[in-house]
Amino acid sequence: MIICPGCRYQMADAPALAGQRVACPQCAIQFQLPGGAPPLPPTTTSLQPIPPSTFHRPTYSPQRSPYAGKSAAQQVAEGMQKYHFLIIGLIALIAFGAAVIASMVNKSQNNSPAVNAGPATTQTGP
Repeated sequence: MIICPGCRYQMADAPALAGQRVACPQCAIQFQLPGGAPPLPPTTTSLQPIPPSTFHRPTYSPQRSPYAGKSAAQQVAEGMQKYHFLIIGLIALIAFGAAVIASMVNKSQNNSPAVNAGPATTQTGP
């Protein structure tokens, strides 16, 4: 019986998979099954320090503000240019909506039955 270390799901023992990495069908965590050949020891290599000249150190360069040296009115005008088409689009949408609503109201008034069209006539006598 194999038990998942992540979710404790119990799986059937599979000797053919001993020592291999498998994924749990319940939680999809990957783990190595016990058994099989022992893992290889890590290879030892001599580590050499990296010379300081190869390090890339980013330099700080402050960016100039696009509004530097401009008056407040100029800054507002430039900022509003970004929203010019948005504002015009919203105004057009509101006008179109108002026209559609007015058309619907007009149609409903024309199609409504007449109320109090006149005095009710009743027949009396022979």
